[in-house]
Amino acid sequence: ELFHRIQSDFMLRYKLACGVCWLSALLGGVQLSHAESSATPAVRDALQAGKALCKVISPTDAGVSRSNQSGMYLPKSAWRFFTAAAPVEEENYREPVQICWPDERKTAAVVSWYGKGSRSEFRLTRLGESWESDAVGDLLVLVPQGRGIFLAHRLRTDEEAAEFCTALGIEPGQRWGFYEKAPDAKIAAPGTLEEWATREAGKHDTFPTGRAMAELARQAVREWQPAVLTKSADHRLMAWIEAEYTIYRAIERRICNAQVTQDFTNIDDFLSAASTIMNRRKSRAGHSLEAHTGHLLTECGITFEAQAVIDGKVRPDVLFPGKAAYDNPGHPVDNLVILGLKTTCRDRWRQVLNEGKRLPLKHLLTLQPAMSRAQLQEMHEASLQLIVPAPLHRAYDVPEGYRLLSVEEFVQDMKRRFPK
Repeated sequence: ELFHRIQSDFMLRYKLACGVCWLSALLGGVQLSHAESSATPAVRDALQAGKALCKVISPTDAGVSRSNQSGMYLPKSAWRFFTAAAPVEEENYREPVQICWPDERKTAAVVSWYGKGSRSEFRLTRLGESWESDAVGDLLVLVPQGRGIFLAHRLRTDEEAAEFCTALGIEPGQRWGFYEKAPDAKIAAPGTLEEWATREAGKHDTFPTGRAMAELARQAVREWQPAVLTKSADHRLMAWIEAEYTIYRAIERRICNAQVTQDFTNIDDFLSAASTIMNRRKSRAGHSLEAHTGHLLTECGITFEAQAVIDGKVRPDVLFPGKAAYDNPGHPVDNLVILGLKTTCRDRWRQVLNEGKRLPLKHLLTLQPAMSRAQLQEMHEASLQLIVPAPLHRAYDVPEGYRLLSVEEFVQDMKRRFPK
């Protein structure tokens, strides 16, 4: 919403994107270089076009899975972003498109719709890219230019992907997402979570606390999607997190409307408003995962302690059964578990290795939508057990000898070992 006010001014858009990168680096204590972030031109192009589709590269997309399907899968529900023809059952068709890369290469690609038989999917083929195995987990951004032309950007780190998604209001860590300039007045469809969130947003003049937001999300799932509550811990956790994001965006639109419709007198005031909104977005995602994981563990009757200080200054996200047991030298090490929580973890998983020097094996729960074989092999060698919601497992290129745990499997194990 904030960005829509500057679409007629290219240079201001550019300064905003650079300002986002600069503020992010400054707040994170990062030494800045003169080179712009890889996310900056992607944000700039998306804002200029008013729309963009982003997709996390899966093992199948990269050609490193056992699948014999070719090309990159495109989400069917977002067909209007990459083709002029809607999907039709029992029909196949192809549409030529041109992909323009940052290095000025142009490739003649094809969008193919497979609607016959058991298949019902779009594929983007002949990209002109030979994805290496470590491309799994990267974010591909496609920006429509009209007439079957797309600008393409590949973002290779979690930081770049988060920067792009946060700037455009896309939930970080999703397998795919899209940005589209919204009309001035958008009415949510009746009977949807969006309608529920819009009604709820009308009750708030300030942002709820993280705990309150998490409770609203669980309330929304109970009322809007009650069948999920009978499913596994994997599905419950993901439903709560997705609902919270929808509610947060509705509340953000309501509260920030006056701020983003004001006339900014200079670029500094504009960037200050933008950075406030985006920093709030960034911090919310991590707090959301922490709040819902804690509720899930409590709901399952598990003994644990969150943010307990151990080893003098270390503060792991979750410690089983708790600080007293960890600080007791006589408590067996094999009856202690440390769990880290990271929405995305490709670049930050090693941080968990420094938490809890008594424990050789560490656990990490993440919503990372895809992971390469090399990264998982490195985690395996570092004695890190990854826990990922089951619906995301198919996008992980798992090496031989390494096993992903689902949230349900982990919760049941903790329930058996650390009951209240």
